[in-house]
Amino acid sequence: MWTYQYQPLGKYKDSDKLSIENDRKHCTQQAENAYEQAQQLARTATRRYQFREVAQYYASAASAYRQYGSFRDADFQADKYKREGKVKVYYNSSELKSYVTDLLSKDFIEFVIYQPGQADVTIRVTTNVEFSDLGKSVNNETKTEKIFDKFIELADENGNKKQVKTYKDQQFNLQTVTHSNKLTLTTEIEAHGIYSYSKSFNVVQTSAKHDYIYSGNVPSNLHNYSKGTLQTKDSLLRAAKDQQLTELKVYIEDMVRDLSYL
Repeated sequence: MWTYQYQPLGKYKDSDKLSIENDRKHCTQQAENAYEQAQQLARTATRRYQFREVAQYYASAASAYRQYGSFRDADFQADKYKREGKVKVYYNSSELKSYVTDLLSKDFIEFVIYQPGQADVTIRVTTNVEFSDLGKSVNNETKTEKIFDKFIELADENGNKKQVKTYKDQQFNLQTVTHSNKLTLTTEIEAHGIYSYSKSFNVVQTSAKHDYIYSGNVPSNLHNYSKGTLQTKDSLLRAAKDQQLTELKVYIEDMVRDLSYL
């Protein structure tokens, strides 16, 4: 039995070369379009966010032609306009520095470290803590509770007798002693330069311990007890700081959004 083996016919003429040329033309056209859009935007761009848009188009032009080398001066122009689109920020505070700068760390923001005068925007966040021991308050009340007195014998309509419980009012005293404190954490956010912003907010944390003390003719089912915990200043401050960071995040994100439109 004969077995036939078919040999590949090979490439058709210069198909590989044509494919590469067509791809290069396509990439060139994409790069040209993006480059022209960049040039058009650059003619009217005056604000930082517009410079960043120009940079993106130049970067697209460079990327489209990358496999074939550099496209004109697209890389240079992309870097140039990206730098012009940066908002230079100086954080003028040691408080919450790591937290705030992390929130501000965006592609379009450049931090100024040593020369504040070079910054476009200076941002400052300050905090203040006030702690008050509110002391003790006392409230005295006279309470009344019905308690079992005795059984009495009663007859129903058929003359049947039965024992019925009776109750009487018993008065006693309840003294409520309350120990309380309060901590207020104030946060102020300010920005000035080519952008202005001002905001402040308070976080208030309180704690209280209530001691309930009975005296007099106290019913047997009632006993002295306490509710709540009087927290320390440090404990209240930890809780306040957690809430502070949550609220501060919202305000810093608002600020970042504003900065992105400069």
